[in-house]
Amino acid sequence: LVKALGRALNNSGFIEGSAVHPSFPTVPSEAPVLSLRHFNSLNDTAWDVMWSPRSWSVDAAIEGSVAGGFGAFSIGVHVSGLSVEGTLLARASAGLESIWLSFDEEPNVGLSVVSNVTWGVVPLPLKARIESLVLGELRNFLKNFMQRPKELEVKLLGRNKNKDKDSANGNGNGNGNDRSADGCDVLIAST
Repeated sequence: LVKALGRALNNSGFIEGSAVHPSFPTVPSEAPVLSLRHFNSLNDTAWDVMWSPRSWSVDAAIEGSVAGGFGAFSIGVHVSGLSVEGTLLARASAGLESIWLSFDEEPNVGLSVVSNVTWGVVPLPLKARIESLVLGELRNFLKNFMQRPKELEVKLLGRNKNKDKDSANGNGNGNGNDRSADGCDVLIAST
């Protein structure tokens, strides 16, 4: 979302300065809601997914000027209310080192955009255009990286391979129960 917002707002070529501030807290009650649609094997599953992380938001501020000295402009954008709903296809490698995710068709995507655009000191009514740009970039991201035949690869890297070596080298607490987090590290790549 942050990259999509940055691309949408930087495409004009007239940007002199910008700042993007994301806020993506992990809130258990905002986890995606998944319903199994079908399971044929680890290599062939489909899930109905609904996801609305209401606490997520992105704020962006941009300043620039139009070539030829026609004046300075500023844009302030607040994006929140992201929602994604669709059918997510999943397949996994035999050893569960990787999972590939894709939507079978374009998911329903929604978000709220509040913007303030000024040219010099004059406010400009461009909210609809900016909302369309930001939503278009998000949809393009999903289409280009997660809509069939494209897939998003999530690599599950496993436990910290250095934990036993650290304990043996005296880098642990010495009680033989030195452990890293029990979860998996995740690396996301598109294919």
